[in-house]
Amino acid sequence: MQLLFLGRIGEYLHVYFSKSNIYNMQQQHRLHIGNLIRERLKEERRSVVWLAQELGCHRTNVYNIFDKNSLDTNILRRISIIMHHNFFDYLQEDTQKQIEGSNG
Repeated sequence: MQLLFLGRIGEYLHVYFSKSNIYNMQQQHRLHIGNLIRERLKEERRSVVWLAQELGCHRTNVYNIFDKNSLDTNILRRISIIMHHNFFDYLQEDTQKQIEGSNG
């Protein structure tokens, strides 16, 4: 099997072992954490500028976060603390569904 480097996302690297693995992982991945963060921000009636200030970054970085279907755990932890909302719960629920789905 050949290693395929997909690039740097956040503070970590995505490396998968074959093109078919990449396709299968993309097909199985239903959760889009960036969309969940965007929706929660809207529900709280908070602005992108507010979240950027809290994170200590430019608002374009927040828009980049919205576009990601996965995030580095440290970034997700910071966002969860800032927004007083545990985004890891969504990951746990999605993981459990996929585990149960693969057993059936």
